[in-house]
Amino acid sequence: MTRRAGMTRRQLLAAAAAAGVAVQSGPAAPPAPAAAAVAPVGERLLGRGPWGTFRALAQTMLPAGAEMPGADKSGVCEYIERALEGPYSRYLGVYRRALAELDSLARAGAGGPFDSLPAERAREVVRKLEASSPEDFALLRQHVLEGFLSDPVHGGNRDRLGWQAVGLVHKHKD
Repeated sequence: MTRRAGMTRRQLLAAAAAAGVAVQSGPAAPPAPAAAAVAPVGERLLGRGPWGTFRALAQTMLPAGAEMPGADKSGVCEYIERALEGPYSRYLGVYRRALAELDSLARAGAGGPFDSLPAERAREVVRKLEASSPEDFALLRQHVLEGFLSDPVHGGNRDRLGWQAVGLVHKHKD
């Protein structure tokens, strides 16, 4: 082999290959920031404030008690999230309107956002929503009850707590 400028063909190809790798990889990239926690579906669909208002509304409609698991423990909001993301997406406008009205009623009558009210004050505000927007209220109440009593495959009725609370027995085929 002939030498050109002091380098063989093989050395030239090896140097070119090494340079190509160095160019492709470039300088070391800074580490990627830790992935931010993904907001709940309900929060992404409705916004943080309205979703907090809805969670408080569901708990007000279906509070926990001695024999009652309540909306939180039974997965009502998980059911609603799935439904609003899918077949109930057509109701997003109703949810937005009703939750904005509920929060407005709370601020006007109780001096704060709905999700910060004590239980008795929250019940008073819910009664005002029911009186001022009966159709919207009925839809929200229906969805809360569906989440409490639905088949658990739909995201609600966690551990069949809703069925247990109303005395239904679910027999499993093993």
